[in-house]
Amino acid sequence: MTSAWSVRRGLLGTVLVGTAAVAVCAVYPRQSRPAPELAVRWAPDSLQQGAAAVVIVGPDTGAAGSGDPVVAVAGTLAGERLRFERGRDGAFRTLAAIPVNAAATIPIPLTVIRNSGDTAHQFVRARVKGGIFTTERLRLPQRFVTPPDSLRDRLEEERRAIRAAMARTAQTPRLWQGAWAEPLRLRVTDGFGTRREINNTARSRHLGVDLAGTAGTPIRAANRSIVVVAGSFYYQGNAVYLDHGHGLLTSYMHMSRLLVSEGDTVEAGQVIGLVGATGRVTGPHLHWTAYFGRILFDPLSLLSSEVEALASQW
Repeated sequence: MTSAWSVRRGLLGTVLVGTAAVAVCAVYPRQSRPAPELAVRWAPDSLQQGAAAVVIVGPDTGAAGSGDPVVAVAGTLAGERLRFERGRDGAFRTLAAIPVNAAATIPIPLTVIRNSGDTAHQFVRARVKGGIFTTERLRLPQRFVTPPDSLRDRLEEERRAIRAAMARTAQTPRLWQGAWAEPLRLRVTDGFGTRREINNTARSRHLGVDLAGTAGTPIRAANRSIVVVAGSFYYQGNAVYLDHGHGLLTSYMHMSRLLVSEGDTVEAGQVIGLVGATGRVTGPHLHWTAYFGRILFDPLSLLSSEVEALASQW
């Protein structure tokens, strides 16, 4: 026969066991699942040596369910910082540039930052298509090949001034917007990446684009920017360097006349100078270059549909 005490002891044991179970659950919570990695893609699908590119991360499709959405993405490509911005579709996009000598694949390390402060690291590799670069053989007077020793100090001072101005672009917020404009009618006389042999000796690559133009033809800013350099140089002649923000810079060389000054803010399509033949050149034309950080790339790739599509997302 079961006593009343036995019943009470059984009930007490149940309560204690139940309480212990609750305590165990509180001390050892079930581990939450890690957030899934975000999709990463790029445009064009096959990146190209010496060209602009667009890197796209997300969107964060699990944000609504997790309650901890992605708020920022950071990363690098070829050692240069990527500056992602969220588009209207929730994906994060950034402009980038591929070095002219990039290998067949290029790593893109990323950091994904969530609202809670949690971070996750992703690592992807993108395929890179080799550029088609020609070789140009030139015969030039020696004065166009090797400057005299008397100019050594001047050349070093010019290099320092340009490097210092370019370094400041890393801190400038993005100024460029919308589609990029042609600075001059696109009649290319010498393309980006051309290997040059001068007087039977390999010298360098042509890391810009030469556009034909008659002396006095207006040259226009390719996009909104701040003038960080406007002056006369031994090699570049009369030149203007434009800071478009987020580490992106374009330069315009050999002008006959400068029509802007350092510190000016210029809009896309604004006239900044006139075609000329100043500096180390043999005739009038525009030498147009583009930099992403320290990477020189083909400025014509800024006119691509991929870059235009990037601008349309912000």
